[in-house]
Amino acid sequence: MATITDPGPRCSAMAHDTLSLPATTNGTCFALGNYYLIAKTGTSQLSSLQSLQAAGHPTITGFSPLTAPVGGLVTLTGTNFDSQTAVYFNGVAAARSIVNATTLVAQVPSGATTGKIRVSRASSTTTFCNLPQTSGVTFTVDPYCLSTASYNSYGAIDYVASSEFTNNTIGLGTCPNYTNNTPYVVFATAGQVGKQIDIQFGSCGQPNYQKLFKMYVDWNGDDDFTDPGEFLIDAPSVSSDVLYTITLNIPTTVLPGTKRMRFIVAVHDDAGTNPASVFSCGAYNFGETEDYLLNIAPAPAFAPTDSASEQPHAELTVSRGEESPSVRFRTDATSIPALRFTLPGQP
Repeated sequence: MATITDPGPRCSAMAHDTLSLPATTNGTCFALGNYYLIAKTGTSQLSSLQSLQAAGHPTITGFSPLTAPVGGLVTLTGTNFDSQTAVYFNGVAAARSIVNATTLVAQVPSGATTGKIRVSRASSTTTFCNLPQTSGVTFTVDPYCLSTASYNSYGAIDYVASSEFTNNTIGLGTCPNYTNNTPYVVFATAGQVGKQIDIQFGSCGQPNYQKLFKMYVDWNGDDDFTDPGEFLIDAPSVSSDVLYTITLNIPTTVLPGTKRMRFIVAVHDDAGTNPASVFSCGAYNFGETEDYLLNIAPAPAFAPTDSASEQPHAELTVSRGEESPSVRFRTDATSIPALRFTLPGQP
């Protein structure tokens, strides 16, 4: 018999004032006084109980963003993060970079699936009661490929607006390398000609270096942007603080439903970033990728067919402002330090 005190929400539902510990536990744990009575996980037979204090073991209190693709970065907050902290995405070990004792950045590992994020000490096989080592909410693995800037500087997408929404981050001082903006939805109709989206680029408080812009739409919904007609805009030179308008023609053959739309702005540099080196997937040095949704409704019955809408098409024009002369960013971006991702125990 054992006296159970303060069992808490993460302990077994079997916990009472007194109870007989079962012969099989399946990872069940019980609190006993100031200690945690724990059973080794991954086994059904309880060969021995350990009375261990939880001091020094990491906890997780939150993470952001709630969704990211394989290779994407997720910031975890918690306690007791150090070189021995291990991170798991639904059971799959992830490389991570320790920022400090309460913050770390983890990289979504290959093979990860949607589920909870867990932290523990490296090689630990124990489960603690009353110690939140597993996230309270579910992390979603984005099926689309990773597209991101390697460094947070010199280029960003500051403003995107359509008749349905305005996403304005001008003057906020943010310079993200990737933003999942799929809560923002553009609505259009199959065969529609001239759907407009405004977009403006920024320089993160830096000089207005030459940038490129690319736009993709996954028309057939197969989680990529590689099919014919899905690469819509390839603008080799755009400026900050100029309002551009995207004029989009929706193909008549597209099936109704929600489509992923991807915008990429990247800064030209001498380290290899140029229009030929930036694709719908992969990393570039400076800039930002943003993803939105495009919801396509069926074409009206007996609607006349406009020949301009038979194929997907988009063009980028200046709506307000004046483009600046192109100035090439001249520095070796590879010399800028970045986060280093390792597994526990690696140097």
